[in-house]
Amino acid sequence: MSGHAHALGGDFQDALLVMDVVDELRRQEQHLAQFANADSNGQAIKERLRQLYKANGIDVSDDVLDRAVQAKLDERFVYHPPARSLQTRLAGAYINRSKLAPYTLPIAIGCATVGVGYELLVAMPAERAVMAQTKEINSGIALWKFVADERQVEAMLLGKALGKLAEPPALIKVPVKSRVSQALASLELATDIAKRADNTQPPEQVTTETVGDAYGQRRAALNGHEKTLAEADAEIAKASALYEEVRTLFTLNEQFEAIQSGEKSLLPAIAERVTGSLDQTERALRAGDIARAKTSLVGAQEAIKLQGKFAELGARIAKAEKLAASSNPTPAAAGEIKRLKDLAENALGKGELALAQTAVDEFEVKAHEVAQDLTFVVVTNGKSGVWRHPNSNKNARNYYLIVEAKRPNGEVVPMRVTNEETGKTSTVRQFGVRVPEATFEAVKADKMDNGIVERNKVAHKPRGSLGFEPILRIEQGRITNW
Repeated sequence: MSGHAHALGGDFQDALLVMDVVDELRRQEQHLAQFANADSNGQAIKERLRQLYKANGIDVSDDVLDRAVQAKLDERFVYHPPARSLQTRLAGAYINRSKLAPYTLPIAIGCATVGVGYELLVAMPAERAVMAQTKEINSGIALWKFVADERQVEAMLLGKALGKLAEPPALIKVPVKSRVSQALASLELATDIAKRADNTQPPEQVTTETVGDAYGQRRAALNGHEKTLAEADAEIAKASALYEEVRTLFTLNEQFEAIQSGEKSLLPAIAERVTGSLDQTERALRAGDIARAKTSLVGAQEAIKLQGKFAELGARIAKAEKLAASSNPTPAAAGEIKRLKDLAENALGKGELALAQTAVDEFEVKAHEVAQDLTFVVVTNGKSGVWRHPNSNKNARNYYLIVEAKRPNGEVVPMRVTNEETGKTSTVRQFGVRVPEATFEAVKADKMDNGIVERNKVAHKPRGSLGFEPILRIEQGRITNW
């Protein structure tokens, strides 16, 4: 306010009075408009104002009135708002922030979300993509010559390995020479291609600032370089495959020679199979047919495995024969032992493994049986006897005592027993011995007396014999289940 007083001149009171008169002019503006239209010099307005102030007991000089009228005309004390701009809008928003908060907060959050989303989903992925492209291009350029040199070294080493296999055995000489020649040709071509790629000048590396403009050109150059090296790789792969085939031929030939050298020691039946397989293997190796040579060798190897199994069976026959002979067998036992031994050896000679195993099993059982002192003893715990209707006559009954074959020390010995009802032979610890009804009833009464079979010995087989000497009356039939 003091600035306005100084601009108008006079003392402070006059300045205040001038401002008051201007204020009164604004209030009386419509009423005094007619005076302004009638008196262009403002005399009527000043006279009207003098009367208004005089009526309120205030004397106003002409100088004050002149200055007030002039200030009003100049709009010196009128407020003119600033022009609309971003600053005025932000100031207004700040002044009215309490009213705008319910509306501006969601907008602010939305704007922040958009900003963060743009940064995470657009700006940062784009930056990472630029960095990835830069790394991709520069890595390829850095390895430009290294990869080409690596192919040349790989070809050289493989060539040396092939050179070591250049003098094969006579049987596989033709297929090996052919493969080595093809492999060396592929390696020579691969080396030439790799040298051409090595002599090509690599492009300059890029930065994150220049990769955008240079990526396409650099990538095209790298693609061309990689394509050239891929041609070298293809030739090296051909040579490598041929090298592996040559090594396989050497291995198969070694296996063939090893089997051939041991052929004379084979059993006749096995030797016949092995010879047939070796003939097929030889023809396949001469032709370089690796698949057929492998198949034929497997046949020979499987036959040789049978030789080992037959050798084990032969050893079992010899051991069982020795055991039976040590028991001083009776003529009947010796005859049975010889018969079973001949059956086992004949099965071995035929090369029939399953038949030979069965024959040897039966021979061993009989040999052990001859060598043992056994007694048939009625079982006390559980059933001691059963009766059955025979298959031939359902009105009749067959009676059986359930027994175990025991050594003198009480040890139970499993027995090979043929079931007369089924005709099947099996090894069992308990079996039924057919007896007359009178014997069955006597044992039954014995057990019912006190729960124990006191006369429990049915038959006895001395060492060296296959036949059992009856102690109770027994018959020929046996059963293995009831």
